[in-house]
Amino acid sequence: MNFGKPFSSLQGAAFAQARSNSTRDDSIFLKIEMSPEVEVEPRRARPTAYPSLQWLSALTEWLRRAAASRALVYAVFTVIYLVPTLWLAKYKLMWDDEFFTLYLARGGWHSLMAGLATGADQHPPPFYYLTYGIFRTLGMSHITLRLPAIVGFWILCVCLYEIVRRLTIPMWGVVAMLLPLSTQIYYYATEARGYGLVAGFSAMAMLAWIEVTEPRRRAVFLPMLAISLAWAVSSHYYAVLILISLAAGELMRTRALGRIDVPVWIAFAFTFLPIVIFLPTIRSARQYSAHFWAVPSWSDALSFYSTKLGLAAVPLIGFLAAGLLFGFGTRGWRAMNSMRNHYPKDRLHESTTLPQWQATALFLLAGTPVTAMFVAKFATHAFSPRYAICSIVGIATLATYLVSRVAPRALTAMVAAVLCLVMYGLEIRILRADFSGRRAGLIASSEALSRTGNAQIALLDITVMHQLSYYTPRDLAARINFVADPAKSIEYLRQDTIDRGLLDLRPWFPLKVVHVESFLADNPRFLAYGGVYEWSWLSYDLPKWGDTRLLARVDEQRMLFSVDHVRVPHSERLTEQRADQTSMLFSQMPRVGPSLCALWMGPNNCPRLR
Repeated sequence: MNFGKPFSSLQGAAFAQARSNSTRDDSIFLKIEMSPEVEVEPRRARPTAYPSLQWLSALTEWLRRAAASRALVYAVFTVIYLVPTLWLAKYKLMWDDEFFTLYLARGGWHSLMAGLATGADQHPPPFYYLTYGIFRTLGMSHITLRLPAIVGFWILCVCLYEIVRRLTIPMWGVVAMLLPLSTQIYYYATEARGYGLVAGFSAMAMLAWIEVTEPRRRAVFLPMLAISLAWAVSSHYYAVLILISLAAGELMRTRALGRIDVPVWIAFAFTFLPIVIFLPTIRSARQYSAHFWAVPSWSDALSFYSTKLGLAAVPLIGFLAAGLLFGFGTRGWRAMNSMRNHYPKDRLHESTTLPQWQATALFLLAGTPVTAMFVAKFATHAFSPRYAICSIVGIATLATYLVSRVAPRALTAMVAAVLCLVMYGLEIRILRADFSGRRAGLIASSEALSRTGNAQIALLDITVMHQLSYYTPRDLAARINFVADPAKSIEYLRQDTIDRGLLDLRPWFPLKVVHVESFLADNPRFLAYGGVYEWSWLSYDLPKWGDTRLLARVDEQRMLFSVDHVRVPHSERLTEQRADQTSMLFSQMPRVGPSLCALWMGPNNCPRLR
C-alpha cells in the first residue's frame, strides 16, 4: 500500500544535512534543504520565546555589576547594618558583663590596671582603654559604650566580603557579608564586650594572610596581619586560637613552596605581644579559675553551632533549595541548556580552586570551638561558646564558597542574599522583643520596690541588682544590697565568680555589696526580691535567717519577700567582716537625686522607669 511519495535519496541527503546544520545553529530545531520533491518551511525559535527571563537577565547583570563595586557595596551595607544596630544599641539596657566594661573603663589607665589586678575580670586592658578613649572623645552613652563592638562587627562583614570575593565572585562575597547578620552572633554587635572586635580582627587577619600568600601588596598586608592578630588578642585572650588555624595553613604552604616565609611567621609572633605585656594581669585572673562560673563541658563545643548560628541554618538550607531550582554544577547547568542563549548573563562562572593551605586554615578556624574546648579542659579551665566567636570567619567563608561551587548560578547567590536579609530582619525582631521584655521587667521591678518604704532590700538576681542600682533614682538605688558570701556560693552553686568578684571590685563599682553577717546584724527586718535563680544562693538560706513570708509576686520570675526577726547564723564571722576596710565607690555616690545613668550619660540616654 502506497501512502505517499517515496522518500527519495535526495530527501535523505537533505535530512542528513539538516541534522548537521542543527548542531551549528541552535536557533533552528529542524532545517531541511529545499528540493523539488519536498517543500518544508524552516521552523525558527521566536526572539521572544522566553520573554519572562529577559528582565531577570537584566536584573542579574545589574546586580553583578553592583556587587563588583566596592564603594557601592560598602555604602549600602553600612546603611543596612548601622541603622538597626545603632537603634538596638541605644535601646538595649546594660547587663552584668557590660557593667564591668562601663565601670572599669571610666577611671583611666592606672585605675583600670588596679581593678584588673584583682583578677575579677578576664578581658585584656587595651579593650577597656579603647572604651575609655571613646568616652573621652565622644562622651558616655549606650552607643559609645558599644561602639567598639559595632565597628568590630562591621569589619567582620566587610572582610568576609573581600575574602569570598577573592575566592569566587563578588555576588557570593555579598552573601558572605550578610551571613553573620542572620546568625545569633549578630547579638555581639550590640554587646559592650570584646567579642565583636575579636570577630572583626580575626576576619582581618585571615584576609591579610590570604593576601600575603600572593606576591603582591605584601608591604600592606604583612603589617595588617601583625596588627590584626595583636588587636584580636588585646580584645579577648581566647582570640589566640586563631593562630592555630593560620599556623597550620602556613605549614601546609611551606611544604608546598619548599621554603619558610619568614616575614609571615614574624607577623604571627605579634599574637603573643599582648600576652607577654599583660602576663601579670593574666596570672591574677587565674586565681578565679578554681571556682569559675564557665566550667568547660565537651557538649559546649558542639552547642556553639546550634546556639550561635541559629537562624543562619535557614539560609544554608535555602542555598541548597536554590541550587535545586537553578541547577547544581555542570550537570544541572546542562540540564537547563535550552535557556542558555536566551539567558546569557547567568552562565557558569569561573571560580578559582581553594588552595590546600587556605582550606586547612579555614576548616580549622570553623572548628575553633573544638580547639577551644581542648584548651579549656587542659589549660584555662574556663569556656563559654562565645569565646570561640572567631569561628564565624571560617564558617561563613566555607559555607558560601562550597555552595558557590555546588550551585554556581548567579540566581543562587541572589536568592541566598535575599534569604540572609530576611533572616537578618527576623533576628532584629527577636532582639527587639527580648530587649523590650527586659525593659518591661525592670520597670515592673522599679515600680514594685518604690512602694516599699525605707526598708533595705536584698537582691537575689545580680542582673536586676546592676540595673536597679544604675537606672533607678538614687533614693531607691541606695536601698539595694547585694549580700555576698563566696563560701556559700561554692556550697550551693559550685562557683564563686559573682560574690568574690563584686567584693573585690567594690572600689570601682558603685554598688552596695555587703557581707552576709554584717547585713543581717544591721537589718533586723529587710525585704528580699527575686526568685529561685541559678546565679544566686540566697533563696536557699533565706528561710534560715528569720520569719520569711511572701508579700507579692511581681511577675512570673520575681517575688517580693519580707524577713522579720532576723538571726545571724555565724556571729563569729561578724568581727572579721566588720574589720574589712575595703573602700566602696558606693559610699561616694549621692543618696538622693537622679539615677547614675542620668548623671553620667544624660537623661535622654536613660529609660523612663516611672
